[in-house]
Amino acid sequence: MKQHFKISFIISVAICGLITNCKADTVDNYQIYIGKILKLTEASFNPLRSTVPFLQLDTSNYSEIININFNHCTYGASGRQLKLTDTADKTIMAWEFGDKEEKPLMSIPINEILTNSLINTNSSYKLYYVDKEYPVWRLLTSVFIGQKDIRKTKAKVSSYKFDKTFLFYAIGGLTVIFLIYRFARQKARTANIALAIWRCDEYILSFLFANQLLFSADE
Repeated sequence: MKQHFKISFIISVAICGLITNCKADTVDNYQIYIGKILKLTEASFNPLRSTVPFLQLDTSNYSEIININFNHCTYGASGRQLKLTDTADKTIMAWEFGDKEEKPLMSIPINEILTNSLINTNSSYKLYYVDKEYPVWRLLTSVFIGQKDIRKTKAKVSSYKFDKTFLFYAIGGLTVIFLIYRFARQKARTANIALAIWRCDEYILSFLFANQLLFSADE
């Protein structure tokens, strides 16, 4: 009888432990921010799910910081770590953050990721979390890396500005040339008219002078 009671007690404790763990997993939650803007939030955490939102990093948020807040249901978190892996689960980057009580948010500068030589443009990666309270790596989100070279982006912007400036001055120059041409033609036309008038006057004067001589001879 006592042995049967012990077995029942052990089974009850085991079941209770399993229920407690399951309950803890369902209420663990996390939030991912870029700067102060909430990008992803997840409750009823399930580390085995295959479909997760993705976080996009590129030159548009190059100077921002990723802030991650991970909460267990009934206790804090110590020995917190994050890692970024490629699609083959090879670790590319890793970070350690210590206890949650000391610093609630886990912060990663985006430029630290984008300037890493192992990070490729237009590629996908995965961000994982682990701590001592639940020592199993949990997938937080997929990460897509867009354009990561800030210098190329600045060069494109500078080139675009240069093209606009060049076009502006080119149009202005052509406009000035056209106006000078029109003015020159107008001036030439005016000069031709003046020359024609002068020649006409000269012809009239010659005609009058000739007639005057003829009139004088008749007298």
